[in-house]
Amino acid sequence: MFCPGCGAEYEPGITECAECHVALVAEAPDMEPHFQDSVNVFESDDPGEIALAESLLQGAEIPYVVQTALGQNVLGIASRDSSIASIDVKPEFLEAAAELLADLNEGIPAEDIDEYYDDDEDDDEEELDTEEAEDK
Repeated sequence: MFCPGCGAEYEPGITECAECHVALVAEAPDMEPHFQDSVNVFESDDPGEIALAESLLQGAEIPYVVQTALGQNVLGIASRDSSIASIDVKPEFLEAAAELLADLNEGIPAEDIDEYYDDDEDDDEEELDTEEAEDK
């Protein structure tokens, strides 16, 4: 028995993957990524953003592939450049994935950042007022 999601093999009698929580199948799934029929839906140089995007896609059960850029070092040997990564999905999942990751692609609006800092300053002023009152 095999998990169609992650490809893990299970002993007979087990019916659900412990990791993916999906029903097992009798034949091993083709786990080879098929890049020729995928579309880039997200790109970032921030590992935290990539991890968040992966988490969102996993939660929505959208299959994806993460690719990192290949670069060459001084000796001419190909090496992984972890500074940029992209996430590709199959074309039939593009619309759902793009909608799910739209907020990540746009970033945080400046007014939201300003509002956060304004709230933080108000909290600091309240703490100072409370400390001054306690000192008296």
